[in-house]
Amino acid sequence: MQEVNEDDLGNVTDEFQENFFEALKQKGIENYEKAVQALLKCEKLQPQNAVVHFELGKNYKLLENYDLAIQSLQTANRLKPNQEWLLVELMLAYQLDKDYDQAILIAKNLTRVDGKYHNNLAELYLIGRKYDELLTLLDQLDAQLGINEFRLGLRQQIYSLTENTPAQIQVLKDAIKANPNNETNYLNLVFVYSAEGMEDEAFKAAVDMQKAFPNSTVVHLALYKFYLESNKTEEALESMMTVFNSEEIDTDSKFKVLNDFIYFLITKPLKDLELRVVISLYSTINTFPSAY
Repeated sequence: MQEVNEDDLGNVTDEFQENFFEALKQKGIENYEKAVQALLKCEKLQPQNAVVHFELGKNYKLLENYDLAIQSLQTANRLKPNQEWLLVELMLAYQLDKDYDQAILIAKNLTRVDGKYHNNLAELYLIGRKYDELLTLLDQLDAQLGINEFRLGLRQQIYSLTENTPAQIQVLKDAIKANPNNETNYLNLVFVYSAEGMEDEAFKAAVDMQKAFPNSTVVHLALYKFYLESNKTEEALESMMTVFNSEEIDTDSKFKVLNDFIYFLITKPLKDLELRVVISLYSTINTFPSAY
């Protein structure tokens, strides 16, 4: 975050300087009300000092008084136009006030200053539900810079929110091509296929994931269910035991696997081996952190 120093203040009196640095001190200890009081004294002494209005805007923002924050930052911008550090604060204030249209206008201006602000613009398009504009921006950036995981993740969010499953599947496939070392994209592809009832495609994606990550335990969160539904009990048990013995799989997921297996056994003839496994698995619950 942009901070100020004495050179930013211009020619000031001792009284002004005393109040200004008192304001900085109070902001530093999160006493924003007192910081505002000190800055208002500075404003009376120098009403045309942009830095005072800038600091007032930051403190009002921290007090969650976004109307006054925007008002102060707009004043600062009129007095000292088109300063990057000032525009960033004003953009954030508009975003917090949920005035996404104004925040987007500023973000567009900032992208002309530095390409890093394309991420801010993309985020504003997403939370402002301007999906078409966001997709256009992502296409432009992909053409200029190449595909990356951040933009692929944004595309996936858009297609999920708009329930555009074919596009969501395609972006996951693209993500796998762009970064074949990311297990999450494989697993998400399996789950999207499964949610759409595309079981053959889901199983193939899970097998591809296992080939790509032969030592992965996470892949068994998908495989065990396919084995159960295919009546491949031994393979299902092996996958489930892998899940239960994995340190990287959370407790809630392990309970879900156990519950699925129990439901399967209720609807299928029980074998002695399966009954003993269920008893054994139930006994392991006490070794998990509490999930309920």
